[in-house]
Amino acid sequence: MKIFIGNLGYEIASSDLFQLFSKFGKVMWADIARDRNNNPRGFGYVYMHTAIAGDSAIAALNKKKFMQQYLSVSEALCNEKTIGKTIFYQ
Repeated sequence: MKIFIGNLGYEIASSDLFQLFSKFGKVMWADIARDRNNNPRGFGYVYMHTAIAGDSAIAALNKKKFMQQYLSVSEALCNEKTIGKTIFYQ
């Protein structure tokens, strides 16, 4: 399950998100969105191994304070399907 995390402070690293979400299940990857100058954009994504773990993380972390910021956590809206390593856009 791909999860969107908004309202991130600019000092938060991908490893911080990885550790935070690992409490709820296996994290496949975590990433902070960056602009073309490599500055953080204030949001990121985490991909959880199962939907159950993702739902647990969303329920526990949405509107909770993390590193001085109140997070906005929800399932990522995605208009793509991945089959193997090929991405098909709908």
